Amino acid sequence: MRIELANDFREFELPKDVKQTIMSRNLSSSSSKMAIFADTVNLTNEDVDDFTTLKPERMDDEDFKDYKNRRYFSKQLLKHRALIYDYSNI
Repeated sequence: MRIELANDFREFELPKDVKQTIMSRNLSSSSSKMAIFADTVNLTNEDVDDFTTLKPERMDDEDFKDYKNRRYFSKQLLKHRALIYDYSNI
């Protein structure tokens, strides 16, 4: 599992022109952010499965900030799974 993805997602910002397009078309910024992030880091089905099946508790070597980032990322993956999951490999 690529645990650093959670921190990368928290720091990820949409480009300004994309933000303006999203706002002008009344689209969901969170789903757009997830879709662009997944494409940028080449998020795999395995990554999605790994993060969504983790227990919601801190790991032994994890500080609280990383835990919060990981939980937020897991929740966003669950919310937008239909958008980013590659069902053609099933």
